Amino acid sequence: MRVCILGSPRSGTTSLLNYISESLNISKLNEPYNSDLPITEQSTWLKDNMAVKHLMHQLSNKQKLNLHKHFDKVVCIYRNDLEQSAESFLAGYRSNNWNRPYTYSSSEAIKKTSQNAHVKKWVIGYRKKEIKEFKELKYFTVTYEDLYYSDKDKVRLNEYLGITNPCYNILDLKNKLRTDPKGRYKGKTII
Repeated sequence: MRVCILGSPRSGTTSLLNYISESLNISKLNEPYNSDLPITEQSTWLKDNMAVKHLMHQLSNKQKLNLHKHFDKVVCIYRNDLEQSAESFLAGYRSNNWNRPYTYSSSEAIKKTSQNAHVKKWVIGYRKKEIKEFKELKYFTVTYEDLYYSDKDKVRLNEYLGITNPCYNILDLKNKLRTDPKGRYKGKTII
């Protein structure tokens, strides 16, 4: 099976890639166009038993429109909470710490500067455009909140991908990168 994950930055795409890869027992490739490796669509899009993650801005419009021709399944993910998406981006940007736990309330990102305000406003505007594009693409879509907090999208995702042996520990909230209380969502779980 070939699975493509297409997502917004800071929306749990790496955890989703790991979850799909482990649950389906297939290889994974994280943001191939964001590496120094020689990458071709043949080597990344057509390899059997592979989950490939791309961020929305890493693909051309033509590539995004044709994902269904190269992958058996396409899963899109974004965040509904645009404020927290922007805060997460800003914290990573200000610290150059994209993959390690952080406390937003003690980071440089929380400072009320004109640069921080500008970056947050820009990210929120950009995310709104991405969400509109996700909806227009009409691929199977989950949201960060419904996947990681309410479990609603875990059920849908497992059914869509045929996952029968889910590795739920990968999606456990204890693995979230943001550790301060404002980064906690008050959702209800069903699993």
